[in-house]
Amino acid sequence: MTAPHTPPLYSPRATTILRASIALTSTAALAAALLMVCIGALIDAYLTTSVIAVPLVAVAAGCAGLSAALTALTIVITGQGAAREEQGLRATLMNHVLRLGPTDRSEPNKHSDTGNQQGTDRTGALTSMMTDGAERAATYRLTFLGPTIAAMTSPLVVLVVIAVSIDVVAALILLALVPLIPGLIGGFRRAFGAVSSRSRDQRQRLAADYLDALQGLNTLQFVGAAGWMHRKLAAAGEVNRRTIMRLLAVNQVVIFLTDALFSLGMVTVAAALAMIRFNSGDITAGQAVALVLLSLLLLEPMNKVGEFFYVGMGGMAAERGMKRFLALQPHISDNDDASAGIGSPGAGSAHNGGVGRGESAAPVPAVNLNALNFSYGDTPVLSDVSLAVQPGEHVAITGRTGAGKSTLLKVLQRHVPTDPGAVMIHGTDVTSMTARQGRARTATVNQSTFLFTASVRDNLLIAHPQADDNALWKALSQANIAADIRAMPHGLDTIIGERGHGLSGGQAQRIAIARALLTGADILILDEPTAHVDLAGEQLILEALRNIPSHHTVLTVAHRPTLIAAADRVLHLDNGTLTEVTS
Repeated sequence: MTAPHTPPLYSPRATTILRASIALTSTAALAAALLMVCIGALIDAYLTTSVIAVPLVAVAAGCAGLSAALTALTIVITGQGAAREEQGLRATLMNHVLRLGPTDRSEPNKHSDTGNQQGTDRTGALTSMMTDGAERAATYRLTFLGPTIAAMTSPLVVLVVIAVSIDVVAALILLALVPLIPGLIGGFRRAFGAVSSRSRDQRQRLAADYLDALQGLNTLQFVGAAGWMHRKLAAAGEVNRRTIMRLLAVNQVVIFLTDALFSLGMVTVAAALAMIRFNSGDITAGQAVALVLLSLLLLEPMNKVGEFFYVGMGGMAAERGMKRFLALQPHISDNDDASAGIGSPGAGSAHNGGVGRGESAAPVPAVNLNALNFSYGDTPVLSDVSLAVQPGEHVAITGRTGAGKSTLLKVLQRHVPTDPGAVMIHGTDVTSMTARQGRARTATVNQSTFLFTASVRDNLLIAHPQADDNALWKALSQANIAADIRAMPHGLDTIIGERGHGLSGGQAQRIAIARALLTGADILILDEPTAHVDLAGEQLILEALRNIPSHHTVLTVAHRPTLIAAADRVLHLDNGTLTEVTS
């Protein structure tokens, strides 16, 4: 068994940019230190000769220019790298969402029979992670971490410069104060890390609540609950505001403490050392000035402390959330290394269960369920379900809401795991298939189909990108929608609005049926395809179902009598048990 695969959070390019920023920032600090030494040497030269030493001015200008150029270059490459890495993070997270599938997007131990977890499976929380979270993580990793690491090491470079060019004793005394820097930052991180994590969690919860409200806006209006949702969002927004203010307050307290206790202390010690060593004759006036100026460079790590508690800890909190999400593993493998080419459009229609037309053996069922059991946690949903559906048969499945019909469809679509031998497709155990192979054998039309803001042609080509116009019109004709499309101003190139805007519900469903036929899957799963259409639209959809080629096996979840009557066989699901309805 191979170890679970966790996608890397950052690209190799991010590591290269991180290392480059450390090198550039450290070199810029060295150039700045040499600039301070040159300033001290200029002062001594002027005090001795009353003449400005032009060569020293040139060296100082060169050091200043080099430090500025390296700092600017660091800002450019880290900024551009962060923008690219932010896009890469979103792509990585989205690919993992698709890899997990519709039922695996929750953190461990958060599965429930309702799917309403408060974890990262909520669309709003995922959206927050991919937008605000991706920006924070990329900014932290690319623009903050490298310069901060360099800032932590730059005091050692400055102390070496002090020891070599000014005074070893002063360097050793200042060295005793430097270890306080990482100690202070580490202590602040442990003390206030929970504040940053709470802020991230609250932002994700608020984003999820807002998206829930937007998606359910019509329902809230219809049931008169808009005021209740308004109050709920206002309360959540206030909690989020308080959390952010607490984070900012901590940030300001840390800045005040570091400036008061460390920055002022470092400069005071350096100034006192400069005066003492100058009065004792151990250093010159220019060196004393350079020592004070160099002590300012020793404060660079402390300048990063203020950023650390907003950029740094916010980015680390975002990273932790992303790593937890990327560590989630799908219940069903989606590898592409299995044989038979099942994943290509049109492949499904070629299967006949291994029985030739001239053979006398009974055909292998298109779908065969053998004592199938399924539970959400401790809640049983399907109990000992057995079913054999022959190729070309149309079976309707009925049952009350919550009886397990949708779960049965998820099992057939390979969205949830099953025991070996419980589900067979054309005689092949689905557990021996990859997720992509299993799903390629079925095509689904849901209650409310999703049509993209694109042309009719583009919406159909999603199912079969290589299909020509003849294939598209054939599928549209079989779905009983070809005449409607021909009557449109631009035919196949007519643009469909968002979520099918501009089409009737029946037209959208029939385009969805055409798209399902184009996949080449020989098993069609229809989940209440007439639930949201009027009677006239229902009749057109029923006619489309009668036009479906006979080699397709059709499984329909149905409530409407007309849809049930169109089936060859009717099964009723109740309390997890499937029974056949006899007339």
